[in-house]
Amino acid sequence: MEPSTSLAPIGVSYSFSEDGDPEALCRNSRIDEEEAIAASLEEVTAGASRRQAKKRVRQELASRLLSVGERPGQDFFRLLAEKLEEYHVATPTVQIEYKNLTVKTHAAVGSAGIPTAGNFGPKLVKAAFGVGKATTQELTILDGLNGVLKPGRCTLLLGPPGSGKTTFLKVLGNRLRGCSRLQVSGQILYNGHRKDQFVVERTTAFVDQYDNHIPNLSVGETVNFAHTCQRGYREPEFSLSDELCRAKALSVVGAEGLQQQHSTDDLQPGCMGMSYSSNSKPRSSNRDAADYEQALVMDEIEHLIAQVWGTGAKTDVVMLLLGLGHCRDTLVGDGGLMLRGISGGERKRLTTAEMVVGPQRVLLMDEISTGLDSATLYSVITFFTSMSHALNLTTIISLL
Repeated sequence: MEPSTSLAPIGVSYSFSEDGDPEALCRNSRIDEEEAIAASLEEVTAGASRRQAKKRVRQELASRLLSVGERPGQDFFRLLAEKLEEYHVATPTVQIEYKNLTVKTHAAVGSAGIPTAGNFGPKLVKAAFGVGKATTQELTILDGLNGVLKPGRCTLLLGPPGSGKTTFLKVLGNRLRGCSRLQVSGQILYNGHRKDQFVVERTTAFVDQYDNHIPNLSVGETVNFAHTCQRGYREPEFSLSDELCRAKALSVVGAEGLQQQHSTDDLQPGCMGMSYSSNSKPRSSNRDAADYEQALVMDEIEHLIAQVWGTGAKTDVVMLLLGLGHCRDTLVGDGGLMLRGISGGERKRLTTAEMVVGPQRVLLMDEISTGLDSATLYSVITFFTSMSHALNLTTIISLL
């Protein structure tokens, strides 16, 4: 008897001897292959159904959040700010201080500063051989700026074109690294720390005035991709729902009572991300236990925070508030060059939404008014103002 030979595809093995029936084995292999394909298709379909279900849940949560009050979004942020102030919940904040901030460069003067068809060739040849350098003079873009950007405020940066607004925002966000033509001097402190002591890009979000997107992605896919890239798949380090629930418990029994009657091991997932086991409730009296139970009861705003925080519904909330909900499944496109997509104003709002969905506590926005009508711009600025006040964000927006 010779060794067995395999006729099955990869992943399925069959053995037969010379006395076996090859046709029967081929039929069995085809049947198993069809079963494997059917199982794979079923798994793909089930996965797509689960993703669609999660997507619908996020959209419903976003709609519920925006339906609070008479003004969409604004009333929720106002009530959230009142909650945080009532229970003294401290959110992460970043204060930026800049002292004697100066940016200089060297610019070509005369006809050399304006590239034309006549001087482009000679300039290229001179640059290649290193001869005949163009005459330059020092140009000061920012001259000795001093100021403080405090959290919880939305700062408006005004200035004519060419006044250095973009340079100022890029310096604050540390987006000028590797630019050897600019000489930056002065001191910038983030909560008292220099920019070389931590990664500034993880703290600040810079919204560029140019729209760079992947044309073949839809608006929803673009925002979700930006959210995943900035936050990752890990849980957020700061949980607003947990902090609010803990602050409510502290307001009932105080810090000493909480330390005496509870331990860290007693905290379990539940009410707004945390609850207490039966043996960790206050043991001093029934009244204390009743107060604890009352403290863990959530109202509408707290219940929404517990459901929305950390679920990815932030992307749907931002898209709705920026007026992108109706084009969630529309391709971004490339401005009509090869692939038709969303309009210019929607592209500008998408650029803003990409950076807002991240966890950064500092928002630097450059010329977000381009391509927006007055009504849309008013709603966008109102949204950022309300969000900055409620979540103690440090926001600076430059407009024409």
